[in-house]
Amino acid sequence: MVPLSIAATATALPWVLVLLASSTYSLGRPVSTLTISLSYRRLAGLPLEIPLLGLLAGVVTTIEDAGSPRERLPYDFSP
Repeated sequence: MVPLSIAATATALPWVLVLLASSTYSLGRPVSTLTISLSYRRLAGLPLEIPLLGLLAGVVTTIEDAGSPRERLPYDFSP
Protein backbone atom coordinates (compact mmCIF):
# COMPACT_ATOMS: atom_id res chain seq x y z
CA MET A 1 0.00 0.00 0.00
CA VAL A 2 1.35 3.41 -0.97
CA PRO A 3 1.18 6.06 1.77
CA LEU A 4 -0.96 9.08 1.06
CA SER A 5 1.98 11.50 1.09
CA ILE A 6 3.77 9.55 -1.65
CA ALA A 7 0.59 9.38 -3.75
CA ALA A 8 -0.03 13.12 -3.30
CA THR A 9 3.54 13.88 -4.33
CA ALA A 10 3.20 11.68 -7.40
CA THR A 11 0.26 13.81 -8.52
CA ALA A 12 1.79 17.17 -7.56
CA LEU A 13 5.23 16.76 -9.13
CA PRO A 14 4.09 16.56 -12.77
CA TRP A 15 2.03 19.73 -12.32
CA VAL A 16 5.01 21.62 -10.87
CA LEU A 17 7.29 20.33 -13.64
CA VAL A 18 4.83 21.56 -16.28
CA LEU A 19 4.78 24.92 -14.52
CA LEU A 20 8.58 25.02 -14.60
CA ALA A 21 8.67 24.14 -18.29
CA SER A 22 6.41 27.06 -19.15
CA SER A 23 7.95 29.57 -16.76
CA THR A 24 9.17 31.98 -19.41
CA TYR A 25 6.86 34.52 -20.99
CA SER A 26 7.96 36.33 -24.14
CA LEU A 27 6.31 39.33 -25.69
CA GLY A 28 7.39 40.47 -29.12
CA ARG A 29 6.11 42.17 -32.23
CA PRO A 30 6.31 40.36 -35.56
CA VAL A 31 7.67 43.42 -37.39
CA SER A 32 10.26 44.40 -34.82
CA THR A 33 13.27 42.53 -33.50
CA LEU A 34 12.53 43.72 -29.96
CA THR A 35 11.42 40.96 -27.62
CA ILE A 36 10.69 41.25 -23.92
CA SER A 37 11.08 38.06 -21.91
CA LEU A 38 10.06 37.44 -18.33
CA SER A 39 11.22 34.33 -16.52
CA TYR A 40 9.82 33.25 -13.19
CA ARG A 41 11.66 29.93 -12.97
CA ARG A 42 13.03 30.58 -9.46
CA LEU A 43 9.61 31.55 -8.19
CA ALA A 44 8.03 28.51 -9.85
CA GLY A 45 10.74 26.28 -8.42
CA LEU A 46 9.86 27.12 -4.83
CA PRO A 47 6.67 24.99 -4.77
CA LEU A 48 8.79 22.07 -5.96
CA GLU A 49 10.34 21.83 -2.50
CA ILE A 50 7.03 21.10 -0.77
CA PRO A 51 6.18 17.90 -2.70
CA LEU A 52 9.77 16.72 -2.36
CA LEU A 53 9.56 17.10 1.43
CA GLY A 54 6.26 15.18 1.37
CA LEU A 55 7.90 12.44 -0.67
CA LEU A 56 10.80 12.25 1.78
CA ALA A 57 8.42 12.08 4.76
CA GLY A 58 6.39 9.34 3.08
CA VAL A 59 9.47 7.26 2.30
CA VAL A 60 10.80 7.62 5.86
CA THR A 61 7.41 6.69 7.34
CA THR A 62 7.13 3.68 5.04
CA ILE A 63 10.59 2.46 6.00
CA GLU A 64 9.82 2.87 9.71
CA ASP A 65 6.50 1.06 9.38
CA ALA A 66 8.12 -1.78 7.43
CA GLY A 67 10.71 -2.23 10.18
CA SER A 68 8.20 -2.36 13.01
CA PRO A 69 4.68 -2.58 11.61
CA ARG A 70 2.86 -2.90 14.95
CA GLU A 71 4.60 -0.04 16.72
CA ARG A 72 2.85 3.06 15.36
CA LEU A 73 -0.27 1.92 13.58
CA PRO A 74 -2.34 0.71 16.57
CA TYR A 75 -1.79 4.04 18.33
CA ASP A 76 -2.47 6.27 15.33
CA PHE A 77 -5.32 4.18 13.89
CA SER A 78 -7.07 2.49 16.79
CA PRO A 79 -9.83 -0.01 15.97
